[in-house]
Amino acid sequence: MATILDAPTRALDVSIKAEIADRVDAMAAGTERAREEIVEEALSNWLDTEDWKDQRTRASMASADAGHVIDHERVVEWAMSLGTENPLPRPQPIR
Repeated sequence: MATILDAPTRALDVSIKAEIADRVDAMAAGTERAREEIVEEALSNWLDTEDWKDQRTRASMASADAGHVIDHERVVEWAMSLGTENPLPRPQPIR
């Protein structure tokens, strides 16, 4: 059965700021983990976040392209009414 340890690897040669390298070294020493493991986990988490943001952006753009938008002025009026005695209902998308 294949494990994560069996996954193919490839070396990347990158230069990073000394401050970041020092932080990685401190984290590695404090957690008794390899620097490579710390960097790989951080990079993987960053890539996951960027992928999620890209997916959400594309979904939002598709929604806007389909006409599911709310007029800016209506949003401003609604926001300004919050906290007043007569707050407006949340505006709904124009279809």
